Amino acid sequence: MPIKEEQEPGSSGKAVISHRSRTVFKGYNYRGVPSTGNKVVRAGPVSAAASNRNIKIVRGSWNNEFLAEVEGFPERPHDDQVDTLSGTFNALNVKKPRVPKFSGGFGVTGGMRV
Repeated sequence: MPIKEEQEPGSSGKAVISHRSRTVFKGYNYRGVPSTGNKVVRAGPVSAAASNRNIKIVRGSWNNEFLAEVEGFPERPHDDQVDTLSGTFNALNVKKPRVPKFSGGFGVTGGMRV
């Protein structure tokens, strides 16, 4: 599974990703992903899932702080956990294209006889 991290805009974001790819994540499938669009729009799908009770969280000492941030979004000043939650949710819920399976036997390439 690839490791992705939101890449902040500008040269500092590129520098962080470059540094981590050479040190922390050396040898792993790691890359920076520039964010696009409005944060509120990006949080829409995970917000809908939460409203429909399709999100579960593990009990932990971090729950109150996390819930305060997501419930106060976008008015509260801190939104890093919301960015992480929405980015991860959206990445995990991308529909992958279905690749048809061909069974034509010998001489069949990509569904066409050669």
